[in-house]
Amino acid sequence: PTRTPASKINTVELRIKLGEVLMRAARESGDLFPHYGEVILRALLSGVRDRDVTVRASALSNLAECCVLLGYSLTKCVEEVMSCLEHLIPSEPDATVRCAAVLVLSRLLDKPQEQILQIFGGSLLRRCYKLLKLVHSSDPDLTTRTQAQCGLERLNGVMKQFLTPATTRDLKKTLYVIEKPPEMFDWKK
Repeated sequence: PTRTPASKINTVELRIKLGEVLMRAARESGDLFPHYGEVILRALLSGVRDRDVTVRASALSNLAECCVLLGYSLTKCVEEVMSCLEHLIPSEPDATVRCAAVLVLSRLLDKPQEQILQIFGGSLLRRCYKLLKLVHSSDPDLTTRTQAQCGLERLNGVMKQFLTPATTRDLKKTLYVIEKPPEMFDWKK
């Protein structure tokens, strides 16, 4: 049987609503979500390969939220997500889908520094940086480039914090020219 345009719209709407329901269930599950998150993440990744642009953009938006909800449990699937984004962003003709994919990258980096370094590790951070840099320098869409710039700024901030230990950031030097410096040690005791 051939599909009519009305039935195609219904199936697109149905797939988008299915993604929304999955994310509502993910939000409602709270602490149990990391146990089932991998299944939902894989379902959303299959939605990224859909023929319809709207479904792909919606799946990517839901994927970004799913990655935030997973927290440390994302470590198991982060390679799969990065691989998907690395193949999607350079080859995607639609600007909305590219922007949603860059949003996923930015949301992946929207975690505390320790969590980012634990989840990603060195090679994935390098791949993430190269992908964001590519989008920022060559994407024709202004919104997508702005989204990539936000991700790059977040990544640069994380790396500066990592490379500059807290002791060096808080180190203060005081020079005394006229006054005598205070005694640091009381030698008379």
